[in-house]
Amino acid sequence: MKYFSGRIILLALSASLALTTVLTGCSREQKTKVESSVSVENSVSERVESDGDFGYRNKGGYAELIYYSGSMEAVEIKIPEKLNGLPVRSIADKVFNNCERTKKIIIPSNVEVIGKNAFDSCFKLESVTIPDSVTKLDEGCFKYCSSLKEVEMSANLREMGDYAFAGCETLSEITIPKSVSFIPEHAFSACYNLKSIGRDDIDITSQTVFKGYGVTGSFQECKNWTKDIPMRDDDNLKIYTALIKDVMPGTYEYKVRANGEWTDSWGEFENGYTYNSQVNKVVTVKRKSDVKIVMDARDNEEKPYWTVTATVTDDLS
Repeated sequence: MKYFSGRIILLALSASLALTTVLTGCSREQKTKVESSVSVENSVSERVESDGDFGYRNKGGYAELIYYSGSMEAVEIKIPEKLNGLPVRSIADKVFNNCERTKKIIIPSNVEVIGKNAFDSCFKLESVTIPDSVTKLDEGCFKYCSSLKEVEMSANLREMGDYAFAGCETLSEITIPKSVSFIPEHAFSACYNLKSIGRDDIDITSQTVFKGYGVTGSFQECKNWTKDIPMRDDDNLKIYTALIKDVMPGTYEYKVRANGEWTDSWGEFENGYTYNSQVNKVVTVKRKSDVKIVMDARDNEEKPYWTVTATVTDDLS
């Protein structure tokens, strides 16, 4: 972000940040619709504007879609090719996340980048066509789209973020073009029914990329044991972690899944070690906190079994 001197410019920046905070994402029950005449100076070349149900940043020649203010009950959402005459080339982070009733989203053919968690937790989304103009799918862009059955993939895709399709448990096949040279470890975590990715150079039965490691429990993010939080092993050390943010005070039960079918789950057993068990662990949160759950899956003589621990970072209120 560029910095400017002068009181007027600072006020304009504050207004822009407030507008973006309120309107980014699709997680509220009802969004405030901004009149199309609204224009907030954000920098020399970028402005936040709106066109109908869509808000965007004017990137000086193209539009970056940053919010949707239409009906949360919409079964189908069509993203326009242009907003006030500017072609839509990118979809920003979390624009449509938690649009829980939407079954179909139409993405225009000039979009090149789909941002982080853009369609995260669109539970009823059944099909999506990712046009050939798209070259990047960012982290978690279709995470937890648990009803997603059909994906028509961009033939020109070059980059896929971690957890891009994690938790798409209904997805049985998808074609990832060979232009994608690297598939992150958790790109298809918890895709229990995935049989094919259309690649003869990757065996999905042996690649750890398709294994599902996760946490479920009574945390809000787990939807009372009906939703799985994927765990990460960024350093490839067989130490998997999940961070659950802004947990309200209370006592929570949870368990860690050791494979994609929940036939092995890990909880407290004895002497600080864990075995193949269905025993749940418990963590108590006294104040609004983040909870970090760690599964140490390393095997050695001193610690022959996997261990699961939870750390509470409290007093965040």
